[in-house]
Amino acid sequence: MADPTRTRKPDPLTQEPAIRPESHDPGAAELRRLDAALQRVIDETRLRRQDEIGQLEHYDDALGKISHLIHQVNNPLTSLLGRIQILRLGQELDPRVAKASDVIEESAQRIADDVKAIARIVQTLRQDTQKRRTAIGAAESDD
Repeated sequence: MADPTRTRKPDPLTQEPAIRPESHDPGAAELRRLDAALQRVIDETRLRRQDEIGQLEHYDDALGKISHLIHQVNNPLTSLLGRIQILRLGQELDPRVAKASDVIEESAQRIADDVKAIARIVQTLRQDTQKRRTAIGAAESDD
């Protein structure tokens, strides 16, 4: 015969059948209180995970916009650096033009270096968000 203190619905954490003591059991009220507290913890954990997933989506959107901006800056910057090199190849430059092209090249190279540094940061942040997503997915599959 089946145990009347067990229900068909499994416990959400252990997947074991939940034990529901008879009402005349002196510890029944305490078990119900603990069960309710455990359910609150489970619900709060789910909400925190949902919040974190929302934050990760926000981060992904921001990182996507930054990546697009990096691409938008790199295209004309690469063209500018290439044009400066072509300018120098053609002929002997007026000293003022040569000096101006040096200043432009140095400034463009500093911008290029900064853009590369930003791209590395974005790559690291993307890896971090992916790790967090994986951790959340693993935690959810444990539930």
